[in-house]
Amino acid sequence: MNTLKKLLFPLIMWSIIALFYSYQYLLQVSPGAMAEELMNDLRLNATELGTLAACYFYTYAGMQIPVGIIIDRYDVRKPLSIAAAICALGALIFGYAHNLPGIALGRLMIGCGGAFAVVSSLYVAANWLPIRYFTALSGSIVTLGMIGAIFGQYPLATMVDNLSWRSTMLFFGIMGIIITTLIWGFTRNRPNANHAKPHVLTGLKYILKNSQIWLLAIYGGLMFMSISILGSLWGTPFLMAKYQITNTAASANLSSLFIGLGIGCPLLCWISDHFERRKIIMFIASFGTLISIIPVLYFAIPYWLTAVLLCGLGFFMGGFLVSFNLAREVQSTGAAMGFMNTINMVGGALMQSVCGLIMDLMHPNSIAKGQKIYTLLDFQVALSIVPLTTIIALIMLYWINERN
Repeated sequence: MNTLKKLLFPLIMWSIIALFYSYQYLLQVSPGAMAEELMNDLRLNATELGTLAACYFYTYAGMQIPVGIIIDRYDVRKPLSIAAAICALGALIFGYAHNLPGIALGRLMIGCGGAFAVVSSLYVAANWLPIRYFTALSGSIVTLGMIGAIFGQYPLATMVDNLSWRSTMLFFGIMGIIITTLIWGFTRNRPNANHAKPHVLTGLKYILKNSQIWLLAIYGGLMFMSISILGSLWGTPFLMAKYQITNTAASANLSSLFIGLGIGCPLLCWISDHFERRKIIMFIASFGTLISIIPVLYFAIPYWLTAVLLCGLGFFMGGFLVSFNLAREVQSTGAAMGFMNTINMVGGALMQSVCGLIMDLMHPNSIAKGQKIYTLLDFQVALSIVPLTTIIALIMLYWINERN
């Protein structure tokens, strides 16, 4: 009974932080469910929409290493409360703004605040709970993030259809304020903690000189690009073009990607830990991603089979997280994990914009009802980045070393 009491409050803390992570993940993927409405309302082309969606990743990536330093020095309560408030305010600005710079500002703020979620959850798991719970909780946080991503597909698309994209974002801004209140009310700093200012320059210098860390970061980034490109923005419009279906139906189909990802991330990491083999799991993940995406992009397959393949695609994409386990064996520091995550996010952000640019170059002059209309071929050519980057990730495994 005493043990349960000791665990109860830390678990409540961790659960509220996990709720924030799920919430910010919903906001991360939200442009995909409202892409058509954003383009019509704001008169955006594909390049501008891709750049808008990428704004989240730029601030998220830029904050990864600073977040670890801030949490180490000030603990979680104040930094995370401020971060959640910034995220909520970003959602409100996104909903209120009537031009691209204003909406981009909201998106930048969402990424800045959301950057604190994962680090804070892992910090609480490591410092408030017995170490035997850490692996389970770190895997669970990914799964909970995918639940947020699933809500950012069909349910969000339904809200957009019934309420408009502006009202939907304002609703989620208010939800963010509620989550901020919960964080402030239920999180606590560690008692008697000595928060000395960390010295990270030496560690960063070592990381930047370590070729294995670079290889692992680039491999993880190439694999994560698929999630960013399909899951956060272009997956829903692509399915709408391929099957001539509504935004809601396409978002429902794309949800299977996040179901597979929520299963694959913790399971593939557990398998790699259990058998103490990383490269073979990373190879299977990359190869499975490749054979899953090709039929979805290029073949005329039934609608239901697309959902099955997207689920498998998400499962194999989860192998990107195994590269973090291998990097941890090379350099077990928060700075190394932050560097890995930074490369992941920057690559995903750049490729969202590149996809949009390719579509505009492919189809620059087609106008319908005052708006640009992109064909299935435009999407197929632009989204060919996904199998291409996956092939590069497979090739890079040759130079990655495994410590048995």
